[in-house]
Amino acid sequence: PLFRSNDCGDNSDETGCAKLSPLYCSFDDESQCGFRNADDDDYEWVAARGAAYRYSSGPNSDHTTQTAQGYYIYTDADYTNRPGDTARFLSQTYSKPSAGCSFVFYYHLNRYRGGSLNVYIKSNNVENLIFTVNSTNSATQLWQRFAFSIAASSSSYQIIFEAAHGPYYYYSGSVSVDDISLNSRCGTAQVVPVSPVTTPPDCDFESQGFCKWKNSFFNDYDWSIDQGSSYYYSYLPSRDHTLGSSGNSSGHFAFVRGTYFYYYNYGPRTAGLTSAVMSSKIGCYYIVFYYVMSNYPGNLTLYQYPVDSQGAIQQKGSHDLYEITGSQGNSWQRARVRVKSMSTNFVLHFSAATSGSYGSTIAVDDVRFESCKPPQSCAADQFRCRNGYCIPSTWNCSKVDDCGDSSDEANCPDECDFEQDFCSWQNVYSDNTDWQRYSGSTPSTDTGPSVDHTYGTSAGYYIYLETSYSSNGAQAYLESPSYSVGKFCAVKFAYSMYGGGYSQMGTLEVQIITSGGTNVVWSKSGDQGSQWNDATVSIATRGTYKIRFVATKGTGYHSDIALDDVAMIPCTGPVPTLLPTTQPPPMNYPSGTCDFEKNTMCYWRNPQYDDIDWQLRTGRTLSYNTGPSADHTLGTAQGHYIYIETSGVPGGSYAALESPLFKKSGYDCQMSFAYSMYGSGIGSLRVYTVDGVSGTRTEVWSKSGNQGSSWHVGKIYIGLLSSSYRIVFNATHGSGFTGDIALDDIVFSRCDPSIKPRACNGTEFTCANKRCIPKEYQCDSADHCGDNSDESKSACKGYGQCSFEVNDCGYVNEPINDNFDWVPGRGETLSFNTGPPSDHTYGTPNGHYMYIETSYPRVFGEQAILDSPEFKPASRQSNCRFRFYYNMNGATVGSLAVVLAYTSGRSYETVLMNVTGNQGSAWHRASFAVATSQKFKIRFVATRGSSYTSDIAVDDLSWTPGCPAQTPVPS
Repeated sequence: PLFRSNDCGDNSDETGCAKLSPLYCSFDDESQCGFRNADDDDYEWVAARGAAYRYSSGPNSDHTTQTAQGYYIYTDADYTNRPGDTARFLSQTYSKPSAGCSFVFYYHLNRYRGGSLNVYIKSNNVENLIFTVNSTNSATQLWQRFAFSIAASSSSYQIIFEAAHGPYYYYSGSVSVDDISLNSRCGTAQVVPVSPVTTPPDCDFESQGFCKWKNSFFNDYDWSIDQGSSYYYSYLPSRDHTLGSSGNSSGHFAFVRGTYFYYYNYGPRTAGLTSAVMSSKIGCYYIVFYYVMSNYPGNLTLYQYPVDSQGAIQQKGSHDLYEITGSQGNSWQRARVRVKSMSTNFVLHFSAATSGSYGSTIAVDDVRFESCKPPQSCAADQFRCRNGYCIPSTWNCSKVDDCGDSSDEANCPDECDFEQDFCSWQNVYSDNTDWQRYSGSTPSTDTGPSVDHTYGTSAGYYIYLETSYSSNGAQAYLESPSYSVGKFCAVKFAYSMYGGGYSQMGTLEVQIITSGGTNVVWSKSGDQGSQWNDATVSIATRGTYKIRFVATKGTGYHSDIALDDVAMIPCTGPVPTLLPTTQPPPMNYPSGTCDFEKNTMCYWRNPQYDDIDWQLRTGRTLSYNTGPSADHTLGTAQGHYIYIETSGVPGGSYAALESPLFKKSGYDCQMSFAYSMYGSGIGSLRVYTVDGVSGTRTEVWSKSGNQGSSWHVGKIYIGLLSSSYRIVFNATHGSGFTGDIALDDIVFSRCDPSIKPRACNGTEFTCANKRCIPKEYQCDSADHCGDNSDESKSACKGYGQCSFEVNDCGYVNEPINDNFDWVPGRGETLSFNTGPPSDHTYGTPNGHYMYIETSYPRVFGEQAILDSPEFKPASRQSNCRFRFYYNMNGATVGSLAVVLAYTSGRSYETVLMNVTGNQGSAWHRASFAVATSQKFKIRFVATRGSSYTSDIAVDDLSWTPGCPAQTPVPS
């Protein structure tokens, strides 16, 4: 049988071949079939579809499907290659071919492009040429077939396709191959697992090119590396990010653009850049990179793909980590994304989809990885960010937020080099003449500078006083905006006072203007030479102030005075103190108060497993419109508290605060604490007790969203616990920099085990540990006692419960009046960043609940209705209560309404609850009294929000003993 040639006419000669052959490869399933590009050749083979992308030099269709959608492999040398350069494509190793082994492939050469194809069989380290063809003796532009019988051997072998550059210097060597096969007598493939990297592959695209990243084999076109905009690449960024921030234009970056596709009417295509295979045990990392997207670029997406043992990408289990669409300007933008933990090795993959517009550009630079935990210290040539991470010192004050929390730009000079304009400096109308912006030599001879100070060239700009046409003693004032004391402590500037030796030079002064008057703090008179001079003047004043430069003309026109590179130098301030991370020793039981006033953390600590750390602080936090302005203990800016700083922190990051391990607790043990959750980007604050033996976490308190600018007090009942335990606070970031969460005054009371219990009253349930809880909380699928005695079989006698673990308990989807259905769920839902992480009953991925799946094809406003069985009337005296838990987690969550639907008499409904919007990832409890003289159902009405992140779930429905029995369900 001939591969893919349908010689029988009914395709029976091609049926089942893939299962019988060690190699049966059409490339149409986007698999490289075990082939790889050689490491020591000059250019590469890629996958292509239709006419190959470089000047339509390939075939118009593949051989397999004979359409422009089918894949084949292709290579074509470009202008960087020379005659004799090669591209080699290597197969896996195959073992012990037997008699009758047949090797078949199809090839295509562009007769007008030069180049040749050589095919080798390599065995025992010897390459034997079995086929060669060049474009001049390839008589047709159609696909052609080659078949070869491989001799029986006890040795393994490898197939090598080699494309050789033709005699011409530009784009010479278009070669294509498709439908490669070995029959069943050709041995078996010897699979060699790919060794993953254990260090994430940073790359600045400088001396090491793409580093450990490479163009993806199935690209529509490739990423390239360049240094910046030029005549041919005018749409590229003018400088890279690595070196460009310091004024160096020689740095490199990776980019793609849409020129070729627009010209040849190919429309939007994608280019993939894939990392080396990374180990599943690599640890917790963020990937940080910089991008430019200009001139209608399309979109840039960062994917994370699992791979098999040979490094082949697997679509199942992949993650879309980051996506940006549309023009974002010509400046470098920063992205920081957390790499997800995976059980298999994986790769990261940048996919750039250009719009097809001429010059549409997507560029990437400085791909680097940060551990989820900042390093303990930074190197001597690094700057330490406020969030603890390190960046190169040359990136500090580069006018790009490289830290992600703006700390590298927070304490930078307010500087002006006058290259574009006067920045924030202004001429004052009360003087006699004005400062002028100029480049090169001033109009008058033998005075003024000939070059600027910034670049030292005649093209650079500065400002100066032109003295040719003004009277002697004329003054020009240059004033800054108003500054507050404490922000800047000095002004630095370059000045030129050159008069050609004519003794006509005037005076330059620096003045500080306050409400109390004007003070001269620096002055220079007379000729200071033809060079630029540097000066720094300290600022010591009170209240707000302005800086004023006053240039005074001397006795003639040889007195031009110039300024350049004026910079306000910031004052240095204290760095926030981090909490300790060492584990404190166990304690007998919790007691006392921690108000953080002694600048210590008492016995609390930052653990190592979270994303960000708690910090000690006084006064307001570092960001506006978030966090407290004073502590809770003293209510002053001098009082201490702890908080999480969320500037530059990705949404979903969390900080844990751990207590020591406590050995015991009292039956009435309680903890109170002050918390601040002010800001539009607030996430959530949760408190857990963690079993010291099993590690089981039990949530005992939670709060989500903006709670206003004042401090609040939270209280939890710990009670008498059966084993050792610790307390853990979890603060989770929402979005943006306005998500600071603070804690203060953590107080334990009545935790001494020697304190005797009190007697419970008639409205309370007596726990086995002697704690008293309201009967309202008895048997509601939550451990309120702390020993689970309120959920025991004897305590729950007469209660109705439904956990959805065995069946649906008679709850059914409304068949007519809704748009879609509630479905059983287990673990996480099918979509990312929405739904519960586990059920409520067991708190594990194995427990069940009911939920609505809001992914496609669901649309905004659609409803799903879940009805309970019908219940008999419930009198007010029965004290019937219905309890349940709900989860509404997701950025676009719609609403959940709980309705009392009457099924006899008049048909109408009573709304018991209506909750709208994101309520966080925790399960929330709801409870309602039910009293009606009619038969009724409980109806859950869930409404889909604006996108797929709007899954809603319910679990652990329960009825108190006073509730009526269900009406028998008809058979």
